[in-house]
Amino acid sequence: MNPTRLFIDAGHGGRDHGVVWQNGNRVLKESDICLTLAYLLRLTLQKNSYNPVLLRSRDRYMPELFRIMRINDNRLFSMCAISLHMDADVNSTTRGFQVLFNANEIKSRFIARGIVGNLVSLVDREDILPRKQGIYPGESKFLSKVQIPSVVINLGYITNSSDRDFLSSRGLMLFSDAISSYLLSDSFRGMITE
Repeated sequence: MNPTRLFIDAGHGGRDHGVVWQNGNRVLKESDICLTLAYLLRLTLQKNSYNPVLLRSRDRYMPELFRIMRINDNRLFSMCAISLHMDADVNSTTRGFQVLFNANEIKSRFIARGIVGNLVSLVDREDILPRKQGIYPGESKFLSKVQIPSVVINLGYITNSSDRDFLSSRGLMLFSDAISSYLLSDSFRGMITE
C-alpha cells in the first residue's frame, strides 16, 4: 500500500507569532498566514485522496520538539513533512520565497526542487523577484531531526511590502496550487515510494 499521509506544519502559533508586521490597526502575523496556507493545502490534498495532517489546526502554541516527535512517531506510511514559515529582514527591499531542505536527505532535495519549479512556473515573476528565491540546504532542528523527507518553505518577507501584499491577496492560493500540484504529481509519488 502506498502512503498517503503527509504532515503540514504551520509555523509558530499561540504566544509565538513568528515575525509580525504592524501598521496602525493592520497587523500581519507569520503564524496566521502559515495556518491559512496549511488549511488551503489540506483542502486540496484531501480532495485528491491524501491524508494531510495539520500539526497545528488553530492558533495555539506547540513546541517544535513536540511537532518533530509527532512526525517521527508516525513516520511509517508517511510521505513527507512540510513546514511553512515567513522571513524578515532589516532591509525592506529583500523579498522572495525560499525552500530549505536537509542536505543529507536526497528525497528532501527532490521535493524542494519540485516545489520551487512549480512556484516559479505558477507565481507571476513581477510579484516575487529572484532575489533570495530558490532552494537552499537548511540548518534547522526541524530539518535535522525529522525522520522522513522534509522541507521548510519560507513564503516571503513580511518586512517587504510587495511580499506582504502578495501573501495578503492571491499569493496564498498560488502557493497552495504550486505546492499541492507537485505533491499530487506522478514524479513526486514515484520518487517518494521508491
